[in-house]
Amino acid sequence: MAHKTEVAKRRKEAALAVQAALTQAGPGSSQEADNMQGDQDPLSVDPESASASPPPAVPEAVPLLTKTGRLQRNYRLPARYVDHLPAGPVPLPPIAPGSTALPRVILHVRDAFRTSRNRFGICRDYSHRPSHDPDCVTDQLSTYYAKYQPEREEASAAPTDYSPPWPFENMTTYLLMEWLNTGSRTKSIAEVDRLATTVLSHPEFNFADVAGFSARTETKALDRSDNKDAGAVPFLRDGWEESSVVIDVPLGKHDTRGLSAPFTVPGLHHRSLLSIMKAALADVTARRFHFSPFKRLWKPPNGPEQRLFGEAYTSDAWIEEHDKLQKQDNEPGCKLEKVILGLMFWSDSTHLTSFGTAKVWPLYLYFGNLSKYFRSKPGSAASHHVAYIPSLPDSIQDFLGPGSRKPAVLTHCRCELMHKVFDKVLDKDFAEAYRHGFTMECLDGVWCRFYPRIFTYSADYPEKALLALIHCNGTCPCPRCFVKKNDIHKLGQAKDWQTRSNVRSVVVGTILKARNFIYQKGCTIASTLVEALLSAHSWVPTMNAFVEKLSPFTFDPHQMLVVDLMHEFEIGVWKSVFTHLIRILNAAAPGGRLVSELDRRYRLMPTFGHDTIRKFTTNCSEMKKLAAHNYEDLLQCAIPAFDGLLPEPHNKIVLTLLFRLGEWHALAKLRMHTDTTLTQLDSVTTILGQELRRFSKITCASFQTVELPREAAARARRQAKKNTKTTAEATGPNTAEPESSESNIVPETSTSLAGDEAAASATCSSSPPSLSPPVKCKGNGKKHFNIWTYKVHALGDYVKTIRMHGTTDSYSTQTGEREHRRVKRLYGCTNKRNAVRQIAQRERRETRLLRARRAAAAKQEHSHHVLFTEDDALPPTDPKLHHHISNSTKHSQDAFSFGKTYPNDPASKDFGPRLKDHLLGRLLSHQYDGDEHEFSPEDRATIRISDNKIYSAKVFRVNYTTYDLQRDQDSMNPRTHCDVMVMSPETDDGAHPYWYARVLGVFHVKILHTGPASECATEQHMEVLWVRWFGVVPGHRHGFKVGQLPKIGFVPETEPAPFGFLDPALVVRGCHLIPAFDDLRTSDLLSATPSAGRPPGDTDDWKAHQENMN
Repeated sequence: MAHKTEVAKRRKEAALAVQAALTQAGPGSSQEADNMQGDQDPLSVDPESASASPPPAVPEAVPLLTKTGRLQRNYRLPARYVDHLPAGPVPLPPIAPGSTALPRVILHVRDAFRTSRNRFGICRDYSHRPSHDPDCVTDQLSTYYAKYQPEREEASAAPTDYSPPWPFENMTTYLLMEWLNTGSRTKSIAEVDRLATTVLSHPEFNFADVAGFSARTETKALDRSDNKDAGAVPFLRDGWEESSVVIDVPLGKHDTRGLSAPFTVPGLHHRSLLSIMKAALADVTARRFHFSPFKRLWKPPNGPEQRLFGEAYTSDAWIEEHDKLQKQDNEPGCKLEKVILGLMFWSDSTHLTSFGTAKVWPLYLYFGNLSKYFRSKPGSAASHHVAYIPSLPDSIQDFLGPGSRKPAVLTHCRCELMHKVFDKVLDKDFAEAYRHGFTMECLDGVWCRFYPRIFTYSADYPEKALLALIHCNGTCPCPRCFVKKNDIHKLGQAKDWQTRSNVRSVVVGTILKARNFIYQKGCTIASTLVEALLSAHSWVPTMNAFVEKLSPFTFDPHQMLVVDLMHEFEIGVWKSVFTHLIRILNAAAPGGRLVSELDRRYRLMPTFGHDTIRKFTTNCSEMKKLAAHNYEDLLQCAIPAFDGLLPEPHNKIVLTLLFRLGEWHALAKLRMHTDTTLTQLDSVTTILGQELRRFSKITCASFQTVELPREAAARARRQAKKNTKTTAEATGPNTAEPESSESNIVPETSTSLAGDEAAASATCSSSPPSLSPPVKCKGNGKKHFNIWTYKVHALGDYVKTIRMHGTTDSYSTQTGEREHRRVKRLYGCTNKRNAVRQIAQRERRETRLLRARRAAAAKQEHSHHVLFTEDDALPPTDPKLHHHISNSTKHSQDAFSFGKTYPNDPASKDFGPRLKDHLLGRLLSHQYDGDEHEFSPEDRATIRISDNKIYSAKVFRVNYTTYDLQRDQDSMNPRTHCDVMVMSPETDDGAHPYWYARVLGVFHVKILHTGPASECATEQHMEVLWVRWFGVVPGHRHGFKVGQLPKIGFVPETEPAPFGFLDPALVVRGCHLIPAFDDLRTSDLLSATPSAGRPPGDTDDWKAHQENMN
């Protein structure tokens, strides 16, 4: 009681002191104090309450300060964290009694249906009563299993006649061929081990069958199974075809061969879309297909109902197509249920080797009927390779001959080739199925009529331009609307939103007229007559294959070209901003001092999660071979890295821009959106446009920036290559995006700065130039920030696209990039001669054997039998558990001599007694006094620690449910990822919602509790975390309004309880805390050196850390 009275007395004295200081400071300081805690998260604001009249002003509680000026923390146990497991949808009600209708046959009337709400307040709204819901039989933790537990094969519904050893004569041959065509391409030591355990030791392996075995012969037998005439099994009729593509090349009036001539491009490998769809419906994954689209609706506890956006089959585009299909007349004599097969395409050319010219251009197909969480996994085998698109051969140079018009003709030929390929892919069978559908028996034995519908096509910008048939970076560079290039920088303005409503639509008559000028009258591609027709909207004179084949079905190919977060933002806008910031640092401090400091800060960044934030090992400023995820990591850690490097006002402008970029990226990449978050993304897009213009107009104009060394070297190489090329060897300028979106462009006006560092740091233009489009500059080495790019414009299309097609992860180009790994692996198995044909063959072999292996999985032992191989001290964690700590006793410590390792160390002082106080508090169910309560020696004597030993664990895993209702896991190791967050019990206005701690040790202990208060007479096992506490830095404003990250710091050793123990059950999840580099380091927080409270070798701490919210 005396201790609590003393705390109350200190609080009152501190409150009076702070109040007196505020009174003396006057109104301005009071206003600053009001904003000390930042603003409320806009995601948690009720829209209705936000628009209502504000409540009467309530005097804000005065923050209590410690002797060191930090906010005083009430030393209580954190609030209890409730860990909710993901909940599936409420099961559909059964068919009414007495109904004779088949479960999968529905009436063709609009009978809207809404399910009950689950525990999260989410329900489904169907425009037509569903006949089948795969989520009702799908484990809601399947995503977690796939990520953190060994992969498990699913049983296939394939006919037993095609189970192993099909297509071979015996299991011995099957096992050898299955080993040959799966696993590593190098057949390492691990592969030999796999040969011994899965093949040679298999009970059905017979050495007598090896006699006369020939891998070449059996491979041919496997390839022969890929035959269109192989019975009526769908997955045996979806093999590859090889053909050539003939394009019509315009030659002009003066060519002796006429106005045009055919040119044959060999090497197109493609598969029938109809056969692919039938094979997919016969595969095991079809059990997961969603055939009835629906809206997900969420009713928050204190707000209006909101729409949830995520999967493709819950999007507006899918629901609209489904409703149109139900209103469509049935096929004559057919009463089957009509359902949609949602087609989602990906394509991108990729190099197969680090050196050389070997490349392949795959076209992938995924079915939107599958959940994005399943089809995005590489091991799901949900990707279907549709075609390998050929490139124009070099021989076309000889075919065209010399001439100044060759670049334009080559560009035209590339467009013609692309759409001739799709003319073959979208064949007559597919067009017929698009119109009339096709019937097939589903895995549950019920027949349906399936209608394919194309929803999305994911590609980078040059390929989008090919598909939309527009000039790359032309007058109207957007493939979805008619925005002018000069207006791109107006991102987020009212005029910009109005321009986006003017969507593109193919003008067939204009294209045909232009082609008539070229092919009938001999005009050149770039002639005045052709340009007059097409240049206003950047069209090219090629007929769109999608329009020719699917226009009768009101299909718009421009709307399928979805946004591309990876290319447009991560390695687009953000890469451009980061690159120019490096140029500014070079200009602000000649000699590279600031750039070196930036590299040092990035190298000091702590990692986080399994792969969320990776270690920065190289100089980030050099940007050597960085992938998109590397740029994402750079953005997420950018604010602490750049803080304080530039003088004001540029430092504030840059930090605000970095915050808005991170905020926009986090919102755009959400895997589940609500109406509220989409409204916020719209608002943030507007703010981001303002910040980009502000950055360009003020900061960029205040520094004379020049090329980075790598850019100068690249420009020199391009110039040397250009000088050695003849006009006949030149290629078209519009076939690909420039290597750098800022290449050779500068604003019309710029502000020059003094050359020395002091002047560069202090000079700022008093009247910055107005924004104007860039003009060409020849080789002076100057580089200026360019916001007149399509990638900047594309940021405004994300909200519309998410509403139309679902969240961005559903159609991210990263999905196609991941599938490239498989193609490159297959290339490694070829002899490099006619590699594309061999890749196609090996792709079919792998798929055939995968389907056979899935068929064999149904005959495996019972799933509840424990495997002999499970011998790990910390096996895969049950997703239903909150946390998991190994119970190994290999690493023990003496609980009462532990503190002697570091004498006079506050971290380990009284380690044993404080551990017992913590354990007693938990055993006695003390809710709010925790470590603050000091038990008497008599009370501590009631706890006996077995052998006085505590056992150290290497890893502490925490499972948690994500915002999109998936199960995920954080893994904390005291040596690396060691920061955690717990719920704060503080309920005062402005209180921070979380407490933060650094895990110093993960322990488990066996104890025996005796005495009258004991509730268990046997030995108990308890888990405990040893932590170092953080406290909120006073006076630091943070939040979305001010665009700043929260700032926290270690509790000083002079304050009560800077170290303590924590119940692992209270941990919410891990957190990423980045040092506030600009605040430097100090030894005042913990004077002991060395100390168990720091990493080995460290003698001081960062004064503060910033909580990474990205």
